[in-house]
Amino acid sequence: HGQFSSHSPYSKFGLGDISRTGFSHNRALGGIAVGLRSKNSINYLNPASYSSQDTISFIFDFGIIGDFTTLKSSDETENTTNICMDHLAISFPVTRFWKASIGIAPFSKVGYKMIIEENDEESSAHYNILYNGTGGINQFYFGNSVVIGKHIALGLNLSYLFGTIEQLRTVRLTDYYYQAITYFNDKINVSDFYLDYGLQLFSDINEKNKATLGFTFNSKNKINAGYDSLVIREIYGYDVDTLKHINNNNGNILFPQRIGIGFTYEYNNKLLIGFDYISQNWSKALFFDQNYSLANSSSFRFGLEYTPVSITDIRKGKYWQRIKFRLGGHYTKSYLEVNGHQIIDNGISIGFGFPWKNEKKLFTSTYFNISYELGQRGSLDNGLIKEMYHFISIDLNLYDFWFLKPKYD
Repeated sequence: HGQFSSHSPYSKFGLGDISRTGFSHNRALGGIAVGLRSKNSINYLNPASYSSQDTISFIFDFGIIGDFTTLKSSDETENTTNICMDHLAISFPVTRFWKASIGIAPFSKVGYKMIIEENDEESSAHYNILYNGTGGINQFYFGNSVVIGKHIALGLNLSYLFGTIEQLRTVRLTDYYYQAITYFNDKINVSDFYLDYGLQLFSDINEKNKATLGFTFNSKNKINAGYDSLVIREIYGYDVDTLKHINNNNGNILFPQRIGIGFTYEYNNKLLIGFDYISQNWSKALFFDQNYSLANSSSFRFGLEYTPVSITDIRKGKYWQRIKFRLGGHYTKSYLEVNGHQIIDNGISIGFGFPWKNEKKLFTSTYFNISYELGQRGSLDNGLIKEMYHFISIDLNLYDFWFLKPKYD
């Protein structure tokens, strides 16, 4: 409730900024997740990936994110800054073939404040409209993954979506002879369960080469939601009248089908290359049985990770040779269509995974992950707003061995 993590005018539409880019190591790799399997990190965007974890290990991941954005219109420029908690998650084995994960992460973010000044053509009266939005939707998930045979992993995330999106619109008529203010306050409360499905086909081609093909799928989900609306008019600062009041109007939001396909190739535990394609039919979405004229979204993502010395050579290499160097990028057609134009979001990212040494000065699987993303959303054409954003995320990925009884103390 205390996190405020958006300053984007585009978060006014739909459910706001959809946050489906994973944790810091995913972001550094351009957001790839569908075909990504990692033994020492949590990838909740494809629940099938949990099965790659060691059977006697425990993973804890905590992250914060900083958002530094420059907003530009045809005649205005504004810089915004925000730093907040991003996620908290754990992952652990249940049996040899069954792994699980629990965590909380943002699903969408809403935060904007805009003012528009106009003149009425008929009466020549001057008025302005203030738009202000806050809130978002959070995702608390419980995920499970099982291995079937030697090359197939299945996964399922059962998520509880909760949160409030509040949108306030204030219309001020400031004519000399007539002053009136009308307040439009709309609030959406989301509270329901949501399912994610995952599949990964993985194989060790030979001793040094590995490949993974992944799939994710979300069927149509009807999410229970409540809708409150209040419209108040104030004239000359004292004559107040309630024009509309809707309280606890229960309904649902129809989330459309979402599919993803991804592939990763790994060489000698040192080099990893991956690609993702994700699509979602947002034109089929319904908000309390109404269509918001959203567009079908699609995203292409790629990532590369290189470690100079393989993690299997635990006693070899200098510190810098054990750092994970990451590079990625994405090109996304978002679900927003403003002034007849679909909003494009593209960017590049870099990141590092800094290993932790234990008391014996040996490298462990605990990492401090840092990622930086530079991107652009929107443009200055067709009356739109261009956002130049810088995202910096920092994660503590704590990896430890549990359920292991030492022979000597």
